[in-house]
Amino acid sequence: MNCHLPNSVELERTAKMFNALGDPARLKLLIHLRQGEHCVNELAELENAKIGTISARLKILFESNLVKKRRDEKYICYSLADQHVALLLDTMLAHANECISATHKESHYE
Repeated sequence: MNCHLPNSVELERTAKMFNALGDPARLKLLIHLRQGEHCVNELAELENAKIGTISARLKILFESNLVKKRRDEKYICYSLADQHVALLLDTMLAHANECISATHKESHYE
């Protein structure tokens, strides 16, 4: 695979995205959004968390271009920014599961 060397702006943007993905609570929100659009109050109920807490997590995901938002009358609803985010999420989860499986297998042979 031929990959160009990213410039500093691209590297910063990418690092910001991966930093946002580095929190399990934010990952859970992305997994919910992988199923479809949700308003903040729905996500708060799903996560048994305060609306302010969910809003703060979503703000980080939004500022990292991982989610988009729209106003629905009195609610703000979020969805994944695009299919790239869905693919990235699916790939990361699959890779993490493979790593866990590989580590588990290795520990049985030690």
